[in-house]
This record gives sequence, structure tokens and C-alpha cells, in this order.
Amino acid sequence: MSWLRGKILFGLIAYFGGFATAIYYLAPVSQDAAGKKQRQSAMWNASEKTGLNSEKCKEMAGQLGQKMRSAVAFAEEQAKRIAELYKAHAAAAEQNKNLQAAAD
Repeated sequence: MSWLRGKILFGLIAYFGGFATAIYYLAPVSQDAAGKKQRQSAMWNASEKTGLNSEKCKEMAGQLGQKMRSAVAFAEEQAKRIAELYKAHAAAAEQNKNLQAAAD
């Protein structure tokens, strides 16, 4: 019965956590906090500080895409290899089972 109590307690914590989050996001923002966000966005303008432009971003995205494709291709090859090994192991186990049945 203690698992039920734990489940109910966890559900209540999650529910009230979500409720508190909703209240936090829906609460009105003071003028001081609104001005602070504008200052932060001006301060963290990455394109001015790092010299990133759209061409550089596109190049980086292309490189990332190529790396992701190669990782997916590697995973597919390994999955095929594992499937072949599994089939070979299953066939060997079946053959072993048949040999034991024939010996008995």
C-alpha cells in the first residue's frame, strides 16, 4: 500500500509544480524586469561578438548534417551486423537443440 501513497504524493508534487509554473509564466512582468530583458538581449547579441554570419552558419549546418548522416549510416551498418550475428546464433542454438534431441 505504500507504493500507492508514493504514487499519489508524486502526482500531487508534479501537479502543483505544473500549477506553480503556470502561475509564474502568466504573472504580469514589472517594468524593471522588462527593461532588464532588453538590456540582456542587446548584450548577448552573438553575431556582433563572434562574427557569425548566415554563410558561416549554413556551412556549419552542412557539416553537422554530413556528420549526422555518417553516424546514421554507421548505426544502420552495425544494426545489420548485429541482426546477422543474432540470426547465426539463433540458427546455431536451433541446430544444437536438434542434435541433443536426436542424441536422446
